[in-house]
Amino acid sequence: MPSWEEFDAYMHHEARSKWLEPLLQALPSFPEVRDLIAKLGREEAWKHVQRAIRWRLGKFYLSAIRELDLFTRLREMGFPLNYHLLADVLLRVDFWTGKTLVCVFFENTKYRGRKPPAERFFQAFDIVHMKIARQGFGRFWIAADVAVKELAEQVAKSRQ
Repeated sequence: MPSWEEFDAYMHHEARSKWLEPLLQALPSFPEVRDLIAKLGREEAWKHVQRAIRWRLGKFYLSAIRELDLFTRLREMGFPLNYHLLADVLLRVDFWTGKTLVCVFFENTKYRGRKPPAERFFQAFDIVHMKIARQGFGRFWIAADVAVKELAEQVAKSRQ
């Protein structure tokens, strides 16, 4: 797994032409960016845009780390998990095992509910929804040990 520094360097150097340059070309067409430039000036507005981009890249990276950590811990407990990016992004299924689909989330009232629930796409499966408790303020937000254990128990019950 790449460190944050490695990921950040890759996104801003090797991968830059694939995402950042097209984004920068499109930004002036967004009214919010034009308003920001008018209010703050180009240089100061650009600083805000750079911070916003870095924040979103950081959120993406941390989300990937959280999922990887959770999957690894569950697999170490003996669960043969399956994952696919499209199931995660489009169908709201974080992983599955057998005929049990699992949808996990960290509590965030501003984010939950933006995508349709997995039940909209799947009828003949058991679907487990589980809120994952974080480890607490000031710590990297991975699933608390008790939450991983509860999830494992709930998935095991559903598989029986």
